[in-house]
Amino acid sequence: MDPEAVRRSLSKPSADSFAALPAHLIEDVALNGIRLDDIEHGRVLYSCTVTPRLGSPGGVLIGGVIATLVDVIGSIALSTCGLPTTGVSLDINISYLDAAMIGVSRIFTLILISQSKYSKRNF
Repeated sequence: MDPEAVRRSLSKPSADSFAALPAHLIEDVALNGIRLDDIEHGRVLYSCTVTPRLGSPGGVLIGGVIATLVDVIGSIALSTCGLPTTGVSLDINISYLDAAMIGVSRIFTLILISQSKYSKRNF
């Protein structure tokens, strides 16, 4: 193994490589096709069909995509509680109850249980 080749592959990408990325990469990759089905105070129901671009080689939705969805949709849920800006997620707990297979429609429910002391509001 060539140590210099490894070093180059791990080096910080140049600004030019970022310029080639789409302006809305996360939206285009992870959020495209998400349907908001119901929004209530502290609760968001959303659905999507798992597409191959979001799947693992094993044919299931990648856990990191689920975490991204929880983070982004969680911001929407916080906005239902009167928080127009949500800041940064400090702790996200996700229970993976079943695999979401490619080609299958899934319904997800996000319910706010608590929030940090810095943005306390009553649920």
